[in-house]
Amino acid sequence: MTAHDRLKRIGIVPTIDAERAYRLGQQDAREEITRLQNELDVLRARMTEIGLLASRRGR
Repeated sequence: MTAHDRLKRIGIVPTIDAERAYRLGQQDAREEITRLQNELDVLRARMTEIGLLASRRGR
């Protein structure tokens, strides 16, 4: 059940503005998730690089 459906169920009919704000919030969340995934990929690459350097030094 969507947030829109839950609001309708209790007698509140969201306006187009409310629906748009909800979608924009979802978009912001998706963008933040993508940013964090990219940051995680960079950290993983750095950890791999550090591991390779350490193994070359015999550690």
